Amino acid sequence: FKDLRSFPLIRDAADEIKFTELLRSIYRRHSNVVPMMAKGVAELRHELNQSAQLTELPEIHQFLDGFYLSRIGIRILIGQHIALHEPPRENHIGLVCTKCSPVQVAQDSINDARSIC
Repeated sequence: FKDLRSFPLIRDAADEIKFTELLRSIYRRHSNVVPMMAKGVAELRHELNQSAQLTELPEIHQFLDGFYLSRIGIRILIGQHIALHEPPRENHIGLVCTKCSPVQVAQDSINDARSIC
């Protein structure tokens, strides 16, 4: 956040390129957050085995849900900006596939969940 706030106003194409590079570095720098959070949750679960269960702490679930939803949104926005500055891909505008079928995505998700369960 500090990096974004301290970035000067974008006034021309050169500034835009610098801003995109800043976003790229932020995107890469935060790529290990999910494994790091998973490790923290595993350590917490280990500590709680002696006193309480993780499922008995809804505030932790609420925090993690909010954290991950926020992270997904931020990474989608950063990823879209970066993708718009890369060579175009067929049937895509940035990360967005213009040929995407929401019905097919939902069906694929259902099939994946069934095979896992």
